Amino acid sequence: MNLEKYLYLSIRKVGIIFAFFIIALLIHNAFYYLFDFEEGFFLLLAAFVIPVYFLICIIYTIFHHVKRKLKKKN
Repeated sequence: MNLEKYLYLSIRKVGIIFAFFIIALLIHNAFYYLFDFEEGFFLLLAAFVIPVYFLICIIYTIFHHVKRKLKKKN
């Protein structure tokens, strides 16, 4: 499996992650406003899953750049 496709950050991917974060928050608030129903899935998605994925992508991208620079030196 090619992890670089899912974990390597680009400007486009940062925008997509931010958009999904905003969309998840808006859907959570819409459910509460329209149905007076406290829905937890989109809140958990926006509060935990998306930020953790973003942090993992940042760490992977940093390690990938460091590894590539070390290979160029040798």
